[in-house]
Amino acid sequence: MTAIGLRPATAADSTMCYLLHRAAMRTYIEAIWGWDEQTQQPLPPTQLHTGQNQDRDR
Repeated sequence: MTAIGLRPATAADSTMCYLLHRAAMRTYIEAIWGWDEQTQQPLPPTQLHTGQNQDRDR
């Protein structure tokens, strides 16, 4: 079994987090408000709260 650890999130995680958000939430958001790709795009790295969130580290 592979060990999984946590590390602080960085700006480099933005794309992966967006793709995960889109895969998990698009159906629900689309059904209620409609999916607008521009609105759902990730925040620019300067607006991310890096270091306050954790991401999986392999």
